[in-house]
Amino acid sequence: MKLARYESLASLFVYPDDKFPLLVQHVISVILRGNSSQVSDYAVKELKKFYELLPINNVTAMEELYIRSFDVQSATTLDIGYVLFSDDYKRGEVLVHLNEECKAAKVNC
Repeated sequence: MKLARYESLASLFVYPDDKFPLLVQHVISVILRGNSSQVSDYAVKELKKFYELLPINNVTAMEELYIRSFDVQSATTLDIGYVLFSDDYKRGEVLVHLNEECKAAKVNC
């Protein structure tokens, strides 16, 4: 069950579309189905706040929020290569190798 919660949480870091608000609600329900704990209760509380702040009827606004949150800057990017190497040429090399590893492991990147 823990894996399902982690996978659900990970799905919130995809680029949003018109179904993104439903995805947030789904993640909340997945966490609620698990055993209650301080961590899961806190996560649900914070996700509900997040949902309330989402511009759910404006996909463009959700996209802009995503871009502002995860644009390429070392403090917030989801790109581990950028966090480790910034704009150094080694970043490209790391990304190539990560892509090869993902393909070998049959992970959809």
